[in-house]
Amino acid sequence: MLILRLLLGVFLSSVSASEGPQVAISDGMLQGLYMRTKGGRKFSGFMGVPYAEPPVEDLRFQPPVPAKPWHKVRDATKVHAVCPQRDVYRRSTVIEGEEDCLYLNVYTPKLEKFQDSEKLPVMIFFHGGGWLCGSGNGMWYGPEVLLDKDVVLVVTNYRLGR
Repeated sequence: MLILRLLLGVFLSSVSASEGPQVAISDGMLQGLYMRTKGGRKFSGFMGVPYAEPPVEDLRFQPPVPAKPWHKVRDATKVHAVCPQRDVYRRSTVIEGEEDCLYLNVYTPKLEKFQDSEKLPVMIFFHGGGWLCGSGNGMWYGPEVLLDKDVVLVVTNYRLGR
């Protein structure tokens, strides 16, 4: 549901040319950044957008609770920490990441287009990793290639473990 609200906010967004893109969603304002694809196309990125409250303390091992609205412009220019996991590829026993990890990243090639009429298709990507490892922040799932096309890309982080 929050993803749909976020996407609706992107469709109704505005752009600030001097500081990078800003978008209003139902939970508040986001300050993103302009990025470029490998082909040189400019697009807007909004990263580290919360879709649920941090699953810590009383919320640990519970179903996710929707994120609370914020009142100031939220910095959405950096990805948030990944969910706790081991580096299974290096067979590490060290746990990396944070429990406060329920965030998504949204990338769109044309904010201005949404204000007028045409809506773009949306691709929501959930990373693999067998519920043991991975994140939506990695360079393998970045927008640098996909955003050469007219598509909105949403990439998520979610809790891991069996």
